[in-house]
Amino acid sequence: MNKSLTVFLLCLISLSLHDAKADVPLVDAVFKSTIKTVQFYSRTADTAIMPITYISTQDLSLEFDEIGEEANSYYFKIIHCNADWLPSNLKSIQYMKDFNEIFIQSRQFSIGTLVPFTHYTAIIPSMMVSGNFLVKVFEEGNENNVLLTRRFMIVENRITIQGQAGFPNNTAKVRTHQMVNFNIFYPGYNVVNPSVQMKVIVRQNYDWRTATAPLAPLYIREDLRQLEYTFYNDATTFPGGNEYRYFDMRSFYFGGFNVGRLIKAKDSTTKVILALDQTRNSKMYILWNDLNGRYFIQNYETGGSRLEPDYGNVTFSLETKEMPGANVYVYGALSNWELAPENRMKYNSEHEAYEVQMLLKQGIYNYRYFVTGKGMDENYYEGNYSATENVYDVIVYYRIPGEFYDRIIGYQTMRSVGNTNFNR
Repeated sequence: MNKSLTVFLLCLISLSLHDAKADVPLVDAVFKSTIKTVQFYSRTADTAIMPITYISTQDLSLEFDEIGEEANSYYFKIIHCNADWLPSNLKSIQYMKDFNEIFIQSRQFSIGTLVPFTHYTAIIPSMMVSGNFLVKVFEEGNENNVLLTRRFMIVENRITIQGQAGFPNNTAKVRTHQMVNFNIFYPGYNVVNPSVQMKVIVRQNYDWRTATAPLAPLYIREDLRQLEYTFYNDATTFPGGNEYRYFDMRSFYFGGFNVGRLIKAKDSTTKVILALDQTRNSKMYILWNDLNGRYFIQNYETGGSRLEPDYGNVTFSLETKEMPGANVYVYGALSNWELAPENRMKYNSEHEAYEVQMLLKQGIYNYRYFVTGKGMDENYYEGNYSATENVYDVIVYYRIPGEFYDRIIGYQTMRSVGNTNFNR
């Protein structure tokens, strides 16, 4: 056989094996208990708190800590996904220029903390196409030993989305829910059969758990190059929820907001006992600024946000009667938006409260109490109010006829604050 042909065939086999998808859930998850404080963001975009960026200005960073005194060697790989978050048919060489197994070079040790950790920073290389992606971090030499996974999106700015979030059409839900209506304009972009080729998703507060099913336009205005998404069947109606609870533990020398007690020992982890929480259901709604479930890392004394903030064991307590058949969780970015054993609360009959302890890095945190169980309302302890400030984002996927993957051709956020609507 010709030597050049042999080399070519070996390269194809290598690429094919390299693109084999590992058996890992394509969701945001942490699989190793020592991995903490995962942050994934755009360094400059207006969506900086989320891993969303435009194809022309890609600048995503993934950061996380590993508790312990040793630094380990980790790699990451990127998987392209369709709108349904299943792997697309694209090979690595079709969506990225770099070899798809990248070593995380930036490893820094914590400075002056009682809980030692290593801080890792991975710079995500530029993608050649738009769409959904998943980054998978794994141990050196064992791709199936996965530490964490995180989803991100690359957007093409091809269309315009205009809309608002406000009161729903359903009068039975006007005090407790919010509805998103919007139009899509595509004057300079050729869209073929949008009811079939286009998929539109709406989320609340960037939480994939709240994502709608793919939405089809109610009206197609070819003369105006416009798609109308106005619904009367609650397809884009969301429970309003409540403003997130929060606490401030930037300092271990004095208690910040909602911190009841600090218990410090010279050579052990600081214990942070939060003030006793109570149900907010059926109470008057109060508007305050929150982070929509996210957190902000900082050490108050040094101002540092990566290596100087220490870890503390934080105790959450919700005073209420035990609810048979219910599972109660502390929920938000601090729980990786997961309902996991680590953030599931147990009922303490002596204290008459649900309680859980979580190891968290110094900073300001949002959280809420999430309820699961047959017939249970997830916001049972928080209440639902149409006046709640929430952020909604609209994601527009489009598959060009003949292509084998879903592009993201448009993205827009909008905010609802009671009766005030404006785009952000």
